[in-house]
Amino acid sequence: MHMHHQSIPQHNFTVDDATSIPFRYLPLELKDDHDVSVPHRHNYYEIFIFVQGGGTHEIDFEKYAIESNSLHFVSPGQVHKVQRTSSSFGWVIFFSRDFFMVAPQQEALLTNLPFIHPNGGQPVLKLSTDDLERLAPILKALEAESKSKGAFYEDVVRNYLGILLLECKRAPTPTSTLNSAALSITASTDPEAQLSRDFKLLLEKHFRTQHQVQDYASLLNTTPKSLNQALTKYTGTTASGHIFNRLTLEAKRLLRHSTLSVKEIAFFLNYEDPAHFSKFFKAQTGVSPAEFRSQ
Repeated sequence: MHMHHQSIPQHNFTVDDATSIPFRYLPLELKDDHDVSVPHRHNYYEIFIFVQGGGTHEIDFEKYAIESNSLHFVSPGQVHKVQRTSSSFGWVIFFSRDFFMVAPQQEALLTNLPFIHPNGGQPVLKLSTDDLERLAPILKALEAESKSKGAFYEDVVRNYLGILLLECKRAPTPTSTLNSAALSITASTDPEAQLSRDFKLLLEKHFRTQHQVQDYASLLNTTPKSLNQALTKYTGTTASGHIFNRLTLEAKRLLRHSTLSVKEIAFFLNYEDPAHFSKFFKAQTGVSPAEFRSQ
């Protein structure tokens, strides 16, 4: 249990820190490469490229089969556990927010992808063999850059990463794996779509400390009514629904994967009264924090 406490720290994952890896590119060859049977989380993005499938990958309480020709995206703060079979192989790319987001267009690209948290889409992208072959030269270039670290290395890597993400965004996705709201919010230039995206980014930064819709509306220079209208249109959920879902997800992560007491989790999520937190959690999930932990 002590290991769980180590692997899921009580920590603010909404900003980069000393644990955020700027960029790394590694082959997934041996069975124990990045196979961690204990759920854990990192303060950087990970893209797993599975050429040969086999095994399972659990991301935030959802279990996904590791299929051939698939990409799995894990965002900062998400809890995940990789269990590959020995025949499975591919690559894994790590990069931090601060490394990639040096310009507004890079931030816009990263935050408008339907498979990256907090956009609420599917973190798994299934590609055809042709699609994966189109990615092969980009992956080779990233691998070569990661070894040579030549002049303008970081800029070159950021550009290749940007192309990789755009190719993923361009890949035909079976509609069943992405809800239409996630797709439309990604594609749309409507001001309400932009407001929805901006809210989700702010929520990711402030969910621990700001629990009121009014706080977010003020930060976005809009009214709670306009914010709810935009979010309902593009996500089907109100602002308070998003705030409650995000708090519940973090509470679940910490209850299931850390040794923090319910009281400590309540304080971490800015509830002055642990009883109020327990009441909120039960209203959201149907069980008390203690019951969820023992399940």
